[in-house]
Amino acid sequence: MPSAAVPGFACATTDVDAVYTTAVAPELIRYASTPNGLLSQREVDRLRRYVLDAPDQTQQEARQQALFDAGFGVLSHRPQSSFAPPANSSTVVKLGLFAWPVLVRHDSRVHMRNALSFKNWDTALLAEVNAAWARTLGVHSADVCSVAAVSVHRLTDLSPLILQACLSRESRRLASLAKCSDQDSNSSPTVLTSTDPNQWQSAEVPDVTTIMEPDRPEVLLLLAYVGWDHWRPHPTCQTYDVWGSARMSDLMTAVMTYGQAQTPVAAPAGLSVANAQNVPPQRTPCKPHILLGRPQPMHDAITQGQWLQLAGMCNCAMLSSSEFRVSHVQQGNLLTWSAAILDDEGDLQSTLRYTYDGFWRPRSHINTIYQNSDPVQCSSQMPGTRSDPPLH
Repeated sequence: MPSAAVPGFACATTDVDAVYTTAVAPELIRYASTPNGLLSQREVDRLRRYVLDAPDQTQQEARQQALFDAGFGVLSHRPQSSFAPPANSSTVVKLGLFAWPVLVRHDSRVHMRNALSFKNWDTALLAEVNAAWARTLGVHSADVCSVAAVSVHRLTDLSPLILQACLSRESRRLASLAKCSDQDSNSSPTVLTSTDPNQWQSAEVPDVTTIMEPDRPEVLLLLAYVGWDHWRPHPTCQTYDVWGSARMSDLMTAVMTYGQAQTPVAAPAGLSVANAQNVPPQRTPCKPHILLGRPQPMHDAITQGQWLQLAGMCNCAMLSSSEFRVSHVQQGNLLTWSAAILDDEGDLQSTLRYTYDGFWRPRSHINTIYQNSDPVQCSSQMPGTRSDPPLH
């Protein structure tokens, strides 16, 4: 018989009460201290602590890369397109966001949009772009969904959490399409035109232009969602197959060709002054010089796009026998790059400067940019004004 309760004292808990309490008490969710487990908590402070707690710089770089790799691939339904998927293929795939750097240089000063959405592109043109992606990565065209071309400077602040969130959003969109295709057949892919989640768009991309100087090329990242069998590693660039790169180079040359106004000419004889004002100005095509990088997972392609632009400036300086300088300054987590082309008298001809959060970038990120923008490397990588082959 249990003893009676003594006033002022709590009754002792019996074994039965302890078992009952344990059975009904909610269990807290336990997360593994792995990159995937940390990303699933969606807490930036935990991710930063995971990187900072590394015992040495080598381990810190390995953790930075591991977080990006973990956020890069998510499970998804196989993307649907006008192409038939491969026979006997699984409907569940891994989905990743790939980027293909494209260096664009014009011989004259032009205004260029630094973000292009593919939503309203001609169906045949978009199919050709997807086919070039597929041939280069060794996948089927049905597993590629090209979405946009964005300036590399708009994406340098990319973090593992932003990358995972963007892919998760696209995975949910594909799942919705698979469940009720009739209702959501017109939904647009997630377009990452900024590393601010509030600016992710599924429709139009903001029309923002930049002035492109002849000696300061721009680099756009072609963004595409790519699916692959979930038990296999992610696709890589097939260097032995040059058709895809050559075809993409031709397509981007056509897309980036601008119409440049000619010098005004006198009105044809016999045409009144009023009617002469209605004659549209003559325009000549301004064909760009295109140089392709290698398609890679987006977080790796950003570094490639950065050094590709600096190497392009270096090459322009070498062609004009000018001096090229590049440097970086890190203040806390902010990383600032500066590049300049100087004439024989030391006067500035062209400059480039931009800043971004470099916390998530390993030390090798900076070293890679310096190594590939070195004048010795530029002379072998850049084709100058010749017909520009792919960078393979």
